Amino acid sequence: MAEFSDEQIIKEFRELDNLPDVKLVLPPRAVWLIICQLQMSLRLPQNAGKIADDTRDIAKQLQHGYSWSPALQQSLEWGWNPEYDVDISKELRIETHTAFTVEQIPDIRTNGIFSRPRDWGNPQKWYYEFYRLERVIPSYERRKWVLVTNCHCWTTRELAELGDYPFLFSDGILSDHSDDDFAPDGEPTRPSQLCGRDYLAPEDIWEPEWGNPPPIFPHPA
Repeated sequence: MAEFSDEQIIKEFRELDNLPDVKLVLPPRAVWLIICQLQMSLRLPQNAGKIADDTRDIAKQLQHGYSWSPALQQSLEWGWNPEYDVDISKELRIETHTAFTVEQIPDIRTNGIFSRPRDWGNPQKWYYEFYRLERVIPSYERRKWVLVTNCHCWTTRELAELGDYPFLFSDGILSDHSDDDFAPDGEPTRPSQLCGRDYLAPEDIWEPEWGNPPPIFPHPA
């Protein structure tokens, strides 16, 4: 392949102004992505001068040449405003709370479910343990992600060794750490107040012999 001099490239670049317009037909998604990429390149301090100014004008022509939805129009306007830049050096934390119950039912195989028992206040029936697990993903989208699972675990099973309980509750403890969506494999994450022992849900059961009941935590049905 022939190698052209800088002078030749500059000469032919200047001659582009004398050539007919290029007509393209692009889907809106492609136009939106081109604008976003141009906005990112114009964020570089070294990208300055007349070519940068011309590029900015072209990007704005693309932006104003299509009738975007209000939300997409807002996102494109944010792209010109440095106040909305994302600082990828900052840690991003995602924290979830789940309740996980393992109940021993006669003649039925033991299964764990992602919910808190309604009669969880019965100290003669339920044993409670709390686990907090943090997972660090330093390279995800060039940001440091910290995924925190708070798992409130309940069981009617009495194990011989305390060290056996983490194995019993392992499905619940590890459930929030999916590489796909970082979401639990079950019911949606509940408010932390309705996973542990600090609040009652309106549908919970509380008997007088269990002591003074905790306050009821209001939540959407």
